Amino acid sequence: MPRISPKLATPSRLLTFISLSLVLLAMRTPVAEAQTTPPPASVVTKSVQSLNIEKPANLLNGDVLIAIVASSFAYGGVPTPAGWTLIQRIDQGSQIIHIDTYYHVVDGSEPPIWSWQLGVPANPNARATGSIIAYRGVNITSPIGASSTRCCKKGTSTSVASIDTTTPNNLILAVFAEGQSNGYYTPPAALTAVINVTNGEPTWGNHHMFGDFVMTTAGPTGHQIATNGESTGADVAQLIALKPSSSAAPTRISVSTSGLATLNVIEQPSLPEQPRRVPPARPAARRP
Repeated sequence: MPRISPKLATPSRLLTFISLSLVLLAMRTPVAEAQTTPPPASVVTKSVQSLNIEKPANLLNGDVLIAIVASSFAYGGVPTPAGWTLIQRIDQGSQIIHIDTYYHVVDGSEPPIWSWQLGVPANPNARATGSIIAYRGVNITSPIGASSTRCCKKGTSTSVASIDTTTPNNLILAVFAEGQSNGYYTPPAALTAVINVTNGEPTWGNHHMFGDFVMTTAGPTGHQIATNGESTGADVAQLIALKPSSSAAPTRISVSTSGLATLNVIEQPSLPEQPRRVPPARPAARRP
C-alpha cells in the first residue's frame, strides 16, 4: 500500500491517494465466479454407484425379508444380488424413478450388509433409497401372493390397483416411490407401521414410503392411494400380498433403511388396536 507524507497531505492530493488505494485494493481482491453447473457427483449426498442396506435386527431362521430399492438414473437397471428373488420391477422410461422389490428367506448365512449396484454399468451419478423389512410367519415355500403395480403417473397423488387374496390373513405391503423429490407421502388410511425414506435431494433424489395391513378374509384389498403434495418427477407404486405360514397373519419384526429415514409411525401390524380405557373420575373431595 503506498504511503503519503504528512507534509504533502493537501486535500486534493489526499483524495487522489484514497482513490488510488481503492483501485489497488480492488485489483488484489479475487472476484467469486457465479456457479452455473451443479457440483460434481462426488460431493453430492447419496450419489453412489451402489446402495448398501444393513441386515435388519432380531432375525430368526425362516423369517422373510422384503427389500425395496428406489433408484434414479440407474441406467441399464439394478441387478438382483445373490440370494434375493425379484418380486416386481417398475422402470419409468427416462429413469427418473425405478423401483424393485425382492424377497429372501433367512437361513442364518446372511451378511451384515447387502449391496445393490445402481446401473449396468454402475452409474456414479445414480441416486437411491432402500429398505429391508423383516417379517415372521410368512409361508417360506411360497411367500408371495397376488401383486399389482402402477407406473409413472405424475401428480400429487398415486394409486395402485386392488389385488385379490385367496386365503385369509394375508399381509398386504404397499410401496410408493417418487423421483426428483425429497418429499414425504401421506399414506392410505388402511396402512399401518408407515415409514418414509428420503435421500434429501429435491432435484435429483427420490423418496419412497411403505406400510402394511392385514386382510383377515380373502378377497379384494381395494385401491390404495397415497398423496405427497408435490408434482415433480414421476410416481410408481406396488401392492404385494405376503401369504401366512399358519392361520395367523405375518408380523413385522424390524426394518433397516438407507437414505435419510424419517419414521412416521412404528407399530406391530398384527396386533389389534386395544380399546382405550377411560379411568373413572375421582370423587370430589368432601369438605369438612
